[in-house]
Amino acid sequence: ILFCFLCSIYLKKSIEEITNIHFLLTSCLLCTAAILGDLLISVFKKINRKRHSGCFLPGHGGFLDRTDSLILTSYIFWIFLRIK
Repeated sequence: ILFCFLCSIYLKKSIEEITNIHFLLTSCLLCTAAILGDLLISVFKKINRKRHSGCFLPGHGGFLDRTDSLILTSYIFWIFLRIK
């Protein structure tokens, strides 16, 4: 969360040009979405009794384990772009 806030401060002008929402609010919501996206994919994997989501990255759990937080985060950021 701290890294997300630091990045938002660094990219403040770019974030405010893209969205009409204050940069700290955007940063906090996207950081929360990243954590929730990771947890949701983990829940889906537990329900389906899958430990890893692929074999392309041995020891890392697959591509989905590397990008699961981006799934929900990119969707929410897309919503921010559509609101503008």
